[in-house]
Amino acid sequence: MQTTSSTETRLSGSESHRDAYNATVCSVRIIHEDLRIIRIRPDFGPLEFEAGQYITLGLGDWEHPIAGSWTKADPNGHRLIRRAYSISARVLDREGNLLPPQQDTELEFYIALVRGTEQHPSQLTPRLFALRPGERLFAGSTAKGNYTLKSVKPNEHVLFAATGTGEAPHNAMIAQLIATGHSGPITSVVGARYRLDLGYADVHERLMRLFPQYRSITLTTREPENVNPELPGYVGRQYVQDFICGGTFFQATGRRIDPMTTRVFVCGNARMVGAPNAHQDQNSSRTAAASGASTPHGAPNGGLCEALEKLGFVCDRPNHSGNVHFEQYGE
Repeated sequence: MQTTSSTETRLSGSESHRDAYNATVCSVRIIHEDLRIIRIRPDFGPLEFEAGQYITLGLGDWEHPIAGSWTKADPNGHRLIRRAYSISARVLDREGNLLPPQQDTELEFYIALVRGTEQHPSQLTPRLFALRPGERLFAGSTAKGNYTLKSVKPNEHVLFAATGTGEAPHNAMIAQLIATGHSGPITSVVGARYRLDLGYADVHERLMRLFPQYRSITLTTREPENVNPELPGYVGRQYVQDFICGGTFFQATGRRIDPMTTRVFVCGNARMVGAPNAHQDQNSSRTAAASGASTPHGAPNGGLCEALEKLGFVCDRPNHSGNVHFEQYGE
């Protein structure tokens, strides 16, 4: 998930342009032209982090962006463009077995292209999308963020809700919960415009076969069955908040969401999240940029946080921790 918590940073005069680069791209998985899974290996060795946290990634403004995007190209540039990205996870190793995120020797990031416009060019993602294996970039050496599993109790039902690349931190958190022997149910609900935007769908299918306590649900809003009432399999637009709080969740999973036994993590489009007003200002410093095609528009009936509070849940607020934790990004 791409965030806007960091700003462009000018290198000091004593640093040469590329001396700040301290990580190598190991692999790039192209989900489609606007969606990538990028794996890197930092020079400083394994990174200590909690599942759900983020680090900064960066490239110089002298680097060439991918074709078809609006950005500010500057071959004589001297600025290192840095943004914060949630650490995702491979979840499974190459043999298809569970891989705890801290045991992975590489770091994984789930990134959507922000193409920008002539009036509002996009600075970093067009350059990240031009990276190939073996090329270099900057990676922050300290993981940050409080969107973690620290408050989860061993037997709670942990529900993850995401849109688009908002599932990135959840992938690491799910793998961590299972690896550490969490005894309660774990459910993941991910919404996207099209099935093609669900970059980890095959991983979660395998995870369900391995661990019966885990359930993965994927929803779409723009497939033919979402928009064409004449189709036999028509289901309408499927929004995460409506699915979870509208009764369909229990029918699909056999699991109930109860404020006494369920803890919820919500990450994605701001309209889906529906953050409490008291938290808006504080959360704005940790919001993510629009994720383009990988992010569905929010439903017209309000966000998930609002709907959950009507069911008796309590969302995090400044100086008060609830049982609904969230991160959001705007458009």
